[in-house]
Amino acid sequence: MDGSKIIERGVGVVKAVPSGDTVIVTQHGVATNGPPPEREISFSGVRAPRVGREGFGTQQANEDKPFAWQAREFLRKQCIGKKVSFAIEHITPTSNRAYGHVSLNDGVSLIQECVGAGWLEVVAPTGNREPSEDTKQLLALQTDAQNNKLGRFTGAGGAALKSVRPLHTNVDIFAVYEKLRDQELTAVVQEIRSGSTVRVVLPENDFLPLQVQLSGVMTPGYRRAASGQYEPEPYAREAKFFLEQAILNRDVTLTLYSIDKNGVFGTLSYAGRDVGLELLKAGLAWYVGWTGQRAPLSEQYQTVAKDAQSKRLRYWSTVQKSQPAANGHASADNARKELPQQFTARVVEIVNATSLRVEYQGQQHAVSLASLRGVQAGRRFRRNETPESNDDDNDAKKAPQESKEDKYKAHVAKQAKEFLRKRLIGQKVQVRCDYTRSGREELPDKSFYTVLHKKQNVAVPLAEHGYVTVVEHSGSDDRSLDYDALLAGEARAKKGKKGVFSANKNVSNRKVLDLTTPDAQLGDTARANKRVNLRKYSDQFQRKGDVVGVVEWVVNPSKVKVFVPKENLLVMVQLAGIRTPRATDTNEWPDAATVAERALTTTKSLALQRDCRVTVTGVQERGGSLLGTVYVNQTDVAETLLDKGLAYVAGRDVPRETEYRTSENHAQLARKGLWQRYDPNAKQEKQAEEKPRRQEVLDVVVTEIVDGNSLYVQAIGEGTQALERMMGALRQENVGAAAPATVRKGDLLLGQFTVDDTWYRARVEDVLDDNRFAVRYVDYGNAEVLPRSRLRPLPASGRYSAVALPFQAQSAKLAFLRAPALEDEFGTDAAARLRDLAFGKKLVAGVEARRDGVLFISLGDPASQIHVNAAMLAAGLSVLQPRRERCAPVPPTLLTKLEGEQAAAKSKRLNTWRY
Repeated sequence: MDGSKIIERGVGVVKAVPSGDTVIVTQHGVATNGPPPEREISFSGVRAPRVGREGFGTQQANEDKPFAWQAREFLRKQCIGKKVSFAIEHITPTSNRAYGHVSLNDGVSLIQECVGAGWLEVVAPTGNREPSEDTKQLLALQTDAQNNKLGRFTGAGGAALKSVRPLHTNVDIFAVYEKLRDQELTAVVQEIRSGSTVRVVLPENDFLPLQVQLSGVMTPGYRRAASGQYEPEPYAREAKFFLEQAILNRDVTLTLYSIDKNGVFGTLSYAGRDVGLELLKAGLAWYVGWTGQRAPLSEQYQTVAKDAQSKRLRYWSTVQKSQPAANGHASADNARKELPQQFTARVVEIVNATSLRVEYQGQQHAVSLASLRGVQAGRRFRRNETPESNDDDNDAKKAPQESKEDKYKAHVAKQAKEFLRKRLIGQKVQVRCDYTRSGREELPDKSFYTVLHKKQNVAVPLAEHGYVTVVEHSGSDDRSLDYDALLAGEARAKKGKKGVFSANKNVSNRKVLDLTTPDAQLGDTARANKRVNLRKYSDQFQRKGDVVGVVEWVVNPSKVKVFVPKENLLVMVQLAGIRTPRATDTNEWPDAATVAERALTTTKSLALQRDCRVTVTGVQERGGSLLGTVYVNQTDVAETLLDKGLAYVAGRDVPRETEYRTSENHAQLARKGLWQRYDPNAKQEKQAEEKPRRQEVLDVVVTEIVDGNSLYVQAIGEGTQALERMMGALRQENVGAAAPATVRKGDLLLGQFTVDDTWYRARVEDVLDDNRFAVRYVDYGNAEVLPRSRLRPLPASGRYSAVALPFQAQSAKLAFLRAPALEDEFGTDAAARLRDLAFGKKLVAGVEARRDGVLFISLGDPASQIHVNAAMLAAGLSVLQPRRERCAPVPPTLLTKLEGEQAAAKSKRLNTWRY
């Protein structure tokens, strides 16, 4: 080597070998504020065959030149990870590529070693230029290799063709994973993508390229900044450098344990050391539970991660102590407290393809299946569209037809629900919480579960049939512990073109005849057609005998919605011969509320979503239903209710009357349910007729509007006069400059209103943080959030206490009405309309009922002769409550007026009636 040409010398360690004539050296002895600098050096005077590019993922692959891989492997095994010295002779200005000589620590020239082994081609001088002594020496080595048929000079037939690695494009990682999972594989690390993601090739498995994420380990990564450039998170570069120094271009042992839609997960080990464990020990990574649970060293991973966190090593020095623990299961630890991590329960309802309701220790709980997404059933109507009406008067305003795709999705969603219903309803299952997602804004946290039936994950066959899709989680997001099985099932569904992946989207146009729509929602013609159909099917079913169906829903303890597949019919069935008490029937049955709740629970537990047999006995036209006896698993639902004392025999035509009377008598003698106070010797006495109710009437002023149905009022009289005197005295009071030291929910204080800076009595409704408190002004009803500096204790004199003057603002609701919530469509419109009608005005309030401190009132404006309740209905911004929801019976005259205003708004399609 001609020393006069040397422009730079250095020492370092070979970090990578990109090809047979190039190495990347990590330089030693150069001070930096991070990973040491690198120098890519190509050998002077020689060239190696070009190495192709592996087809990772969707990346286009390029084929090797003959002997390129073998040349690179020879050089890699000679020098990777070893100390070397280098001398650079030339640097190209355009590419900044350095050319020179690299020698091992013992002085062995890597160029001479590779040329002598027959893997490099010596570049001879062109023209009449005399080769240098170095070149002559290399040419001699090349001649010897050629004569000895070494390396690329082998004389074996077809050797050049055989030396080219197979070209792989669009590798099916699911097929590869299924074939190679849980095996110890020899791999060569080709690239370090991040501190926890590498690219490898498998020389013993047809040189398959794979991108592998380390099981149980996640390191800091690179985030896109506002500039569009990717910037490293703290310790991202250090984690990547750690891996590069340890395993880049090294032979490693790879074992695959998991898979997701982005790649495979596995462990890598070199020289008897587990890479993931070393990263965790160094404090450059944290533990990820869902991928780590299958790794053999999972417990060690968690232990060393916690140890690094406690010592606040590297990455952990940047993490707030309140953030999740290093064990990777923080989200599961935060699962809903009323449920254990694993438990056995009974399935009581299939909500949809990814959601169930289960009963555990007498309580029902919603269970969402982990890592699954259900099919959206159909489409939603836009604001300027009208859903198809059953009213024959509105045929011109029917909604656009559903698309073929929407119909098919609805069909698949129905199939999925039925698939689960047939397998799970009423069955015992094992439930395991896999992870919990934090709720957004004011929403609660939501847990996701794996449900096992007969030791099999019920989500897997759902995915295999194409009834659901598997959620594509990102990064270290928690997911189902059986995520790879779900992905494998989804892959089989795609291959078999099942469910949502089917190419055939045709669905039968046969429509379900729905006779369950309430009469109030039907036009005259539709109502008449419904009655005709009820009589028709009643006669048909009584002639043919029992009907087989499915209980779709339990409306009340004695009425169920039944789907009859053979007739494609949805119909209400009223249990004949019995009645169950309503919660409001306390005059006749003191325990009616408790019994009604138990009766509903019993009917749901026995019948909901179960296959049933119905013996039809007639029609109940007033309720729009068939009358009959419903059997589930050969059990008469009505007889069960009677036997438990949750119903009583009633009606003229009682089916199975002997059995029913016997069950009722048994419940009476055992004093069950309704019959706890049963006295067989007591005479039945008629209840005294209810005396006419005298309505309480108040003169009020409305001081606050909460929403379209809720408000605060002051009753005009001695109380408001006393309030004026108290406020006059309070303005003269020296409230002091010291805010209260402690503020608790429920405290009565003075609050300084932010609009006029005046002090008013206020009660603390919530403590938001140490300096923000939600308060309500108890004499006016309005609320706001105040800082501590705007709060003062009540003066010690006691003249401003609740004893001295009760709170003057009374919570009230418009009786018999229901308005949209503020966050719903038309919610703010309803509140604005009520404000226009009532705020700040002196009105007359008829108190219809008092419940839990709330007045239910009918409001009238003497000045304009406007009935506020009726005006809200007339604007289409409120609706009449169903009878069961009303606070009291509606006086007939008022009911006529309210119904008339609602009907007029509905016919004009005003606001809430627009759709």
